[in-house]
Amino acid sequence: MLIGILYEGDYDEKPLIAIIVKIIQTDTQFSNVKINFALFPADGSIDGAIKQAVFLFHRIKKCDLCIFASDTDNNIRRARVKASAIKRLVKKFGDKINPNAKNVFAFPKPELEQWFISEENSIKHVLNLPFEKPLPFNELKPKERLKKIIDIYNKDITITPKELYEKIALDLDLSKLTNDKSFKSFFEDLLRKI
Repeated sequence: MLIGILYEGDYDEKPLIAIIVKIIQTDTQFSNVKINFALFPADGSIDGAIKQAVFLFHRIKKCDLCIFASDTDNNIRRARVKASAIKRLVKKFGDKINPNAKNVFAFPKPELEQWFISEENSIKHVLNLPFEKPLPFNELKPKERLKKIIDIYNKDITITPKELYEKIALDLDLSKLTNDKSFKSFFEDLLRKI
């Protein structure tokens, strides 16, 4: 199975791959399927990269499934407008190439890091934080919060923050994470489309 992923930046790549593989493998019929990825980092908002990504995924790579991942923000109205605009662009460009393409959308609210914080135990496990205490720095936005937690509590200087993101993603308890609405929507959509 070849999956194309359009994502915002470097920190998203490995965690998204880990999460996607974990979700797909929850379906027993796909537990032994080899999954490969065609990756397209947008280096910022994915809006301007959609046309190129759709062409790459559908025309050149012939992906079985494509995932378009974009952070939203705390403004619910703007988040809905952004999500619907991304879906419209994918449909507009995708229908010309492959109208039967399977596209899945991930819109973490407000950011991918919120999924890690919503599940929280994987952060505590990877960074050896006490499980009985809440994660610190609740006043910060998810991206800044996770960065600060990693900066302060990462005791292993040989592991980069990007590698920690991947370790946290690999350790996520998906059943707990489905309490996060934006993750649950992505989880269910991905399982429907595989």
